[in-house]
Parts: sequence; structure tokens; C-alpha cells
Amino acid sequence: IQVLVISDGTASHPNSRQYPAEKLRLLRQNETLSALSTLGIDSSAVTFLNLKDGAVPTPGKIEFEQAVADCQAYLKTFKPETIILPWRRDPHADHRASWRIIEKAVNNLAISPRILEYPIWSWEQAETDDIPKQQTVKPWRLDISRVSSQKQEAISHYRPQNTDIIDYDAQGFRLAPEA
Repeated sequence: IQVLVISDGTASHPNSRQYPAEKLRLLRQNETLSALSTLGIDSSAVTFLNLKDGAVPTPGKIEFEQAVADCQAYLKTFKPETIILPWRRDPHADHRASWRIIEKAVNNLAISPRILEYPIWSWEQAETDDIPKQQTVKPWRLDISRVSSQKQEAISHYRPQNTDIIDYDAQGFRLAPEA
């Protein structure tokens, strides 16, 4: 397993005095490493691309081609058989942009990995046309019941998204408990 984190996570709490951008970036990286460690994934398997959170580039922007090139170099190194990434029409702009970057990076390589997409915000914020439908994708489920407590422990490492650790940023991002 190799993990590529596309954005730096610094826009989740844009008005925090307690966690300015650089401190928040380090916090987000550390929480990712802690969560992955809970899942048995070593920090050496994680690469942070550090694209600006809230501004992951889209086609037509000059930064998009550089992001594609960086992802191509990454993919050439690991030659993945499977890539798991956010659903192509997820309501979050960075998730959509990340999908497009990886799509273009894969299309320009001599590899054909299996692509698995997962919805994140689709259940809460998507327009009807953005929700995955059986006629456009092949649904796939993985029974994780035997490791669901480990998954919950990993999720708990994302404290700014699950708690009030950053409590005075009215625009701060927080997952709903059911998510």
C-alpha cells in the first residue's frame, strides 16, 4: 500500500488563530500518519503532494499540468495495480480536481490500474446527478465488519474534523457524526 495525499489540508479552518496554515498543515500530516499507523501502514508509504487546499488545480490552469506530471512520476515509481480515489463527481472541488489529475496521469502512462472510487460528500451535499448510479458505475462493497473498530480508531485521529479542537472558527470544517 502506498498513499498519496494531494492537498495540504490548510483550508479546513481558514480563520483559526490557534492553527494558522503552516501549523494546520503539520497537524493534518501528523493526523494522517497516525491514522494510517493504526491501519498498519508505515509512514514511509505516505507521500504528501501539498497542493493548496481549496485550490487543487483543474484542467486549464497551468498548475494542473505540473500536478499531473508530479502524479505521473509518483505512479511510475510504484506502478499500482489498483488506485482508490474520491468519486469523480464528489461535491468537494478538491476531490473532483484530484480525480481529474489522477485520471490524466494514468491515461498518459503505460499502466492500466483498476480504479475504485468512493463517495465522500455525495450523501450530504451532492446534486442528484452527482450521486453514483448503477447505470454509470459498477457498485462494489467491501465487508469491513471485522475491522470496523480499527477504522473508527483511525478516523478518530482526524481531530479537527471530528471534535471542537479548533473551536473558534465559524467557517471550520467538521464531519457530521454519522459520516
